[in-house]
Amino acid sequence: MFQKNPGIARILRNAAISIIGFGLLLTFNPAAGAQTSVNYVFTTTTAGGFGMLNLSTGAWTQIVGEGAFPLAGLGVTGNILFGAHTSTFYLVDQGNGNPTAVGQPASFTYADFGSTSDGTLYAIDTNLNLYSINPSNGQATLLQTLSTMSAGCELAMSSGAGVLYIATEPNCGEDSYLYSWSPAGGLTFLGQTNINRLRAMVYVDGVLYGANVGELTYLWIIPPADPSHSSHVGPTPPFAGMAAVQSATYTSLYKFTGGQDGAVPTAPVTLDAAGNLYGTASQGGDTTVCTGTNNLPLGCGTAYKLKPGASGYTFDPLYKFQGGEDGATPLAGLVFGPNGTLYGTTSTGGLTDCAGYFPLGCGTVFNLQAPPTFCRSVLCSWNETVLHHFDQSDGAVPGYGNLTFDAHGNIYGTTEYGGSGGHCDYGFYGCGTVYELMGSGGNWTESVLYNFDAGLGGGEPQSGVIFDQSGNLYGTTKNGGQGGEGAVYQLASPSWMENILYNAWNSLCPIVIIGGLTFDSSGNLYGTSNNCGEYGQGYVGQGFVYELTPPGGYPWTYNQIYTFAPDADHAAGPWSNVVFDSSGNLYGTLHGSLAVDDYGRVFELTKVDNIWTQKLLWMFTGGTDGAIPVATVTLDANGDLYGTTTAGGNLTDCNGAGCGVVYKITLTN
Repeated sequence: MFQKNPGIARILRNAAISIIGFGLLLTFNPAAGAQTSVNYVFTTTTAGGFGMLNLSTGAWTQIVGEGAFPLAGLGVTGNILFGAHTSTFYLVDQGNGNPTAVGQPASFTYADFGSTSDGTLYAIDTNLNLYSINPSNGQATLLQTLSTMSAGCELAMSSGAGVLYIATEPNCGEDSYLYSWSPAGGLTFLGQTNINRLRAMVYVDGVLYGANVGELTYLWIIPPADPSHSSHVGPTPPFAGMAAVQSATYTSLYKFTGGQDGAVPTAPVTLDAAGNLYGTASQGGDTTVCTGTNNLPLGCGTAYKLKPGASGYTFDPLYKFQGGEDGATPLAGLVFGPNGTLYGTTSTGGLTDCAGYFPLGCGTVFNLQAPPTFCRSVLCSWNETVLHHFDQSDGAVPGYGNLTFDAHGNIYGTTEYGGSGGHCDYGFYGCGTVYELMGSGGNWTESVLYNFDAGLGGGEPQSGVIFDQSGNLYGTTKNGGQGGEGAVYQLASPSWMENILYNAWNSLCPIVIIGGLTFDSSGNLYGTSNNCGEYGQGYVGQGFVYELTPPGGYPWTYNQIYTFAPDADHAAGPWSNVVFDSSGNLYGTLHGSLAVDDYGRVFELTKVDNIWTQKLLWMFTGGTDGAIPVATVTLDANGDLYGTTTAGGNLTDCNGAGCGVVYKITLTN
């Protein structure tokens, strides 16, 4: 039935992310509730490429193509990646490989660079002088001249078990020699390897790996006790540097099954003071209703609660939508209102055959309250009250944006379609609205504050709105504006006149703004795009983070603060907003793309020397840990992150792709 109307088909394509055809990227399968941390190995090639290495196979995933300058090794401290080239010390971004110079150039030329497990950075020059490097300013301190070594043609170094491993090729064309060095013990010769032209090394989980350069290049396992018996894992590109970055700690809190619990959660979770999590799943629940094509069970979606306990989290399905007047397909999350109960939206359901354009309904705004009497079963349904049914004239299809409340308890939100402005999506529908619901005596009255027309003022908002301290509303649209590629807008209170803060127009490729906005403590706005971005060297990024600063008029001053790495699929970037912690770091998710075996990630953006750099917190594998996160993360008071993925988890469910996961990320430092 979903194919009868082109607009509905499109809406449900947005809601039900394709969950067919996943494959495992890594051999990683954490059990539910188990804490897991992994090592991500970053590499730079001798020709200037940057990417990630699979130590099990030697397979290399390119992040940045060759053409940039090669780095003489990589090192890690504080989970931040560093490198060096000629006489300059660099901070290296984990997300896009961009190097940023730190401090003044050294008085020597870096021959290789590495780090130890305690985070100390080391460098060696062509005269075999060994230095320690201060990561804050790049200052080098001479430790020792390794006069008993011969520099030869190649040098490699890495850390391990409290020592620094150094490999040299004394005579060009011979197998490399392996040494260890420590501050207390100095230099020790370990033996000759059976590896010709060893150029890069990394020590991970008690194992020393190396990579050579030349006509045939391989990833090797090197036993320090007997380096002559090194064995190769598989072919690799010729690496100049290798370094391992420890991920944050990942915990799977719940894996959806597609039954009563739900499936395909597209919304962030909400926390209460007791640490309970609340959220929605866009499918699943009562699978006797809202059935899909070919009679596949789908379900109209659910609202749920996860309660922490000594043995893990207990799942409680609060409500199973029925697809009638109560609504269906909740894409947005749940939020607490002033009365302490939960509020949300559904993108379909409500009024049947809404204005003829939306046969599944135009969507609803609802309230959920716990049963007034004690429930003896964990499956007791909460009581749902529909506050408003959209009828297309006042809006249709509330999208991914959560509701927000003003100081008087009034509700504000957006719809992607409907209203009286313009003709969007095949020319049939209005281009969306910003609305207000005012409550009085248990009744709610809706007012449309603004009708989008997909002109210069934007159209089709998929995110919600947020308030500033003066009561003005802010949001984004994915259509309209200059070039028809979306806009960032302000609705000025009390007249709700629209002011455009930024037109998302870029000549390289179509920008699509799906994610919402976040304020910092100074009143600047931050937002995301899921594709494009200025990356340089003719590349197009897979999304970016931007900042808007109020100059005292309109538009606001725009600054693209971070661009995610180029990719074959430019829609793999963030589909939701970023969030701040108390230290001013930004957190978010990348959606990923199955077309390029990218299952999404959780990232942190940290400002180092006034440059935003990415820390990779978690890369989803498409397995039991999850895949394709649409929602952003939620922070608790301890700085832990919580979120959802639309697929992955129990891989026996949802056509073998998994129905989605609720996860927790604990930062390691």
